[in-house]
Amino acid sequence: MTEKKNDDSKRGADERQRPVRAGGGSGDLADQDAGALTRFSQELSKASPTQQAIAGGGSGCLTGYLFGRIGRTAALAVGGALICLSLAQQRGLISVNWRRVEQQARQAVDKVADAAGENVVGNGGNSLQQVLERAKQVLAAHRYFAATFAGGFLVGLVAS
Repeated sequence: MTEKKNDDSKRGADERQRPVRAGGGSGDLADQDAGALTRFSQELSKASPTQQAIAGGGSGCLTGYLFGRIGRTAALAVGGALICLSLAQQRGLISVNWRRVEQQARQAVDKVADAAGENVVGNGGNSLQQVLERAKQVLAAHRYFAATFAGGFLVGLVAS
C-alpha cells in the first residue's frame, strides 16, 4: 500500500516538472492532427469488425448530418444574396457588370482547378494523386469502417 503511494507521488512530481507548451505539445497543429489520425487508424485496425462498423456508422451519421445542415445553410445564404442582388439591380439601387462578374468567376474556378491538380493539402506538397492513393490504402485497410461510414453519412444527410 505504501509502495503505491510512493509511485503515485513520484509520478506526480515528474508530471509537475514537465513544461506545458501552448497547443498541447511540440510541432505545429498539422503534425499533431496527422499523428492523431495515424493513432486512430492504428487503433481502428486492431478493433473487431463490429466495433469498426459502430464507429463508422456513428461517425458517418454525424458527418452526414453536419454536412447537410451546413450545406443547407450555405445554399440559403448564397441563394438569398443572389435574390437580394437581383432585386436591388432591378430597382436601380445598384448596377452590376455581369460580364465582369462572370470573367472573375471563371478566373477563380481556373485557379482552384490548377491548385487542386498541383497541391491539394496546403504546403504539405501532396498532389491529388498522392492523396487519392493514400485514401485507397486507408479504405482498403478499414473496409468495415468505410462501408458503414458511407451508409451512416447518407442516413445523416437525409436526417438533417
